[in-house]
Amino acid sequence: MWNEDRTNIIPNEATAQFVRSIFAWKPEGLSITQILDRLEAANAPIPETLQRVDGNMEGVHTVYRDQ
Repeated sequence: MWNEDRTNIIPNEATAQFVRSIFAWKPEGLSITQILDRLEAANAPIPETLQRVDGNMEGVHTVYRDQ
């Protein structure tokens, strides 16, 4: 999610811990499939799904709208 000025991304706390894990796992040598398996096992939320539930579809889709 972006701040009001659209100059900074505000971390989503529901997904931040999983993003940190991804960045820790990749240098350890895990493959994308292994990372996905771990995320699925941890019931990691899907950011787009969270945005739809919140009624907020701003973000990646919106960034390109004005360009």
